[in-house]
Parts: sequence; structure tokens; C-alpha cells
Amino acid sequence: MLYKLIRTYEQGEWQAYAGCVAELGINEQDVAKSYRESLLWAHDQVVANY
Repeated sequence: MLYKLIRTYEQGEWQAYAGCVAELGINEQDVAKSYRESLLWAHDQVVANY
């Protein structure tokens, strides 16, 4: 389910994304914040290693 949540978020499938959020019982703003943080972390890893 977590993979589906991220996939729908990345692809802008907002109706399916909302269903995942509801099923998991999590906050949409928390998902957006965590996703942003993960992108920044990944960027930092690339910069640090290349």
C-alpha cells in the first residue's frame, strides 16, 4: 500500500492517492512533507557522492 501511495502521489493520481491516504489513516500534508524531505535527502546523497 505504501508503494501505491507514493506512486499515485508522483503520478498525480489524486483520487487514488486520497483513497490510499484514507486507507492508511495518514495526513496528506505529512506525506507531502516527507516526500519533499526524501527528495532533498536523495539530492544531498548525489551531491556528496559525485
